[in-house]
Amino acid sequence: MLSLLLALSLAQPPDAALAAVERADHAFEANDLPAALRGYEAALSLDATFAYARYKLGWCHYNLGDFDRALADFAVVARGEDTVAREARKDWTRTWATAHGASGFEARAREVWRDDWVKGLRQVASTWEDQGKYEDAATAWRRLLVVGDPVEAQLGLARAASMLLRGDEVVKALRELGARLAAADAATAEQWRPEAKALLDQLTRAAALEARRTRSPDARRRAEALSALSF
Repeated sequence: MLSLLLALSLAQPPDAALAAVERADHAFEANDLPAALRGYEAALSLDATFAYARYKLGWCHYNLGDFDRALADFAVVARGEDTVAREARKDWTRTWATAHGASGFEARAREVWRDDWVKGLRQVASTWEDQGKYEDAATAWRRLLVVGDPVEAQLGLARAASMLLRGDEVVKALRELGARLAAADAATAEQWRPEAKALLDQLTRAAALEARRTRSPDARRRAEALSALSF
């Protein structure tokens, strides 16, 4: 009985969890996700606080399309303050953007990101843009007008409106962007002005082409409104 207890104790030292993770990492790199998942779960059964194993388990769930479990894994790791926790907060946000829309994001981001939740909101807005989810991106940018950098948020709103092909909203958003740049402090205005000018130039050219192509009075009006703007 003593030898059996000794064997059992030696079977579950801290090194055993590390060994399980090493095997799981090899499986993960080989894209053998079921084997990797089993390995990370084995490591966590030996040490439930093993943040790296939980983090990689989250990526297994993500790559297997089980986004809700991935969100849960990343949220657990995000409670820490180390590098893995910071990466987990970013990956939790990326996973939310992939699986869900704007509804409910802020409440969950406040739990996961805590005092830095506005960073999570900025990340999810940009991620939704990259994913082509412009309605959700616009919702996030509108919230950032209140809680974040209003110039950056207005720039995001203008981009979203342009991708949604909402011409009148584009004109309105760019006019507001000009006003926000004028009201911003020098450092903020200098930071965002080049991107704002590039967007205005791009959309002004596009509006002029549309006006010539369609000969629509509304298109001509929008083109004239944009050509009158300057940042």
